Amino acid sequence: MPSLMLVYALFPLIFRLADALHKRMIWFFVVILLFSVFAFVTDQIFISNFALRLPIIIIGCVTYFLLLKDNHQRLLAYYLIAAAIAFLMIPNVGLLCSLMLPLILLAYSGSGLQLPFNRFFCFIGEHSLEIYLAQNLALDHFMGKGGIDNPVIKFPLCIAIIIVVSCLLYFLQHYSSQLFRKMQIIT
Repeated sequence: MPSLMLVYALFPLIFRLADALHKRMIWFFVVILLFSVFAFVTDQIFISNFALRLPIIIIGCVTYFLLLKDNHQRLLAYYLIAAAIAFLMIPNVGLLCSLMLPLILLAYSGSGLQLPFNRFFCFIGEHSLEIYLAQNLALDHFMGKGGIDNPVIKFPLCIAIIIVVSCLLYFLQHYSSQLFRKMQIIT
């Protein structure tokens, strides 16, 4: 969470950086490579979690700028650069997956295929923050406590905690935003 909060706080700067990077492919390559190497070298440190998120967020912003200009060929080139950097970072699985994901999603979107359980995945996408927070809570609980070692019991318990906490967080967010809107209307 601290890494995510830091990324959100710095997002205006990251967005401006991505705006400059989408115009020059070589600078995009250099910046993504530098952040990737930094995340790779500082593996297992707090700053690594922050650095791991930067390349994918920059790629997301660059995607926005290129789609705005309807420049799909250049977008493919940027995704291939990210995939090439990913193969340099193979020992860091989180970074590898993060950098390969845009290319996989681009291939999927161009294929015309429909994922099985498409509605389920859309639901997960819409509520990813709540699920992420609930998953962290469940994992922190079970990683910190050695009381249950049986994976057959631990896995369903983790899933149950994630589902219950996700629902609670969703309703809390949903009703607090409704209350906030009502208060805005009154004032």
